[in-house]
Amino acid sequence: MKLLTKNTIVVLCVTLVVFMAGGFLFYFQLRDILDEEADEALIVQKNNLLENIKNYGRLPEPVLSEFEFNVTNEPKDLVFSETSIIIINEDGENERVPFRQLFFKASLNGQTFQGIVRKSLIETDDLTETIIQSLLVISVILLILLLTVNFLFSRRTWKPFFKTLKAISVYKPGTQQLIKAEKTNTTEFNQLNAAIETMTEKITSDFKNLKSFTENAAHELQTPLAIISSKTELLLQDEKLGEEQTRQLMA
Repeated sequence: MKLLTKNTIVVLCVTLVVFMAGGFLFYFQLRDILDEEADEALIVQKNNLLENIKNYGRLPEPVLSEFEFNVTNEPKDLVFSETSIIIINEDGENERVPFRQLFFKASLNGQTFQGIVRKSLIETDDLTETIIQSLLVISVILLILLLTVNFLFSRRTWKPFFKTLKAISVYKPGTQQLIKAEKTNTTEFNQLNAAIETMTEKITSDFKNLKSFTENAAHELQTPLAIISSKTELLLQDEKLGEEQTRQLMA
C-alpha cells in the first residue's frame, strides 16, 4: 500500500471519528437547550394558570393537550416528563405527537388538585431534524473537501521524494551522472537529498578508485606472468626433467 493511500485512510478514519463524536455531542446539547426552553415556557404557563386561579377563584376550563386539573391528595409538584398524545392533524388523521409536560400542585377552596401543563415538541423535533440534516450535508461536503485537499497537498508535497526515489532506482555506479536532487521547502526532504548526494558521490569515488586499482594491478602483473610463462616453457623443453616434474609443471 502506498504511503499516500495510508495517509489518506488515517485522515479519513480520524475525521469520521471526530465528526461522529461532534455530531452526538451537538445533538444532545441541542436537545438540552430545546428542553430547557420548553421547561421555561411550561413554568410561565403554570404561573399564569395559578395566577388565574387566584384572581378568579375557579379552575380554568381544561384545554385538550395544553393543560388540565385532576383532584388528588398526593399531587406531584414541579416534575417534568415527556409523553405522547394522539391528536387529529390538519388532514383529519390521528397522529401521535410528543409533548413535554409539567406536573404542579394547585389548591382551591381547601381542595388539592394535580395540575398538568403541556407543550408540543413537534416543532422542536422538526427543528432538530432540519438542523441535523443540514449538519450532515455540511459534514459530508467538508469531508469530501478535506480529503480532496489532503490528497492534492500530500501528492504535491511528496513529489520531490518520488523524484529522488526514481533517480536512485536508475543510478549506476561509474557513470558521470551523479544524483543532484532539486531543493524543496521541506527540511526533511532536503536532508534526505543531501545524504543521498553525499552517498552517491562516495560510491562513485570508490568505484573509480577500485577500477583504477584493478587496471593498474592487471598491468603490473602482465610482465611477471609473461616471465613465468616463458620460464615454464623452457623447463618443459629440458630433457633432464623427470616424468613426475613434467606432469606437475603442466598441471
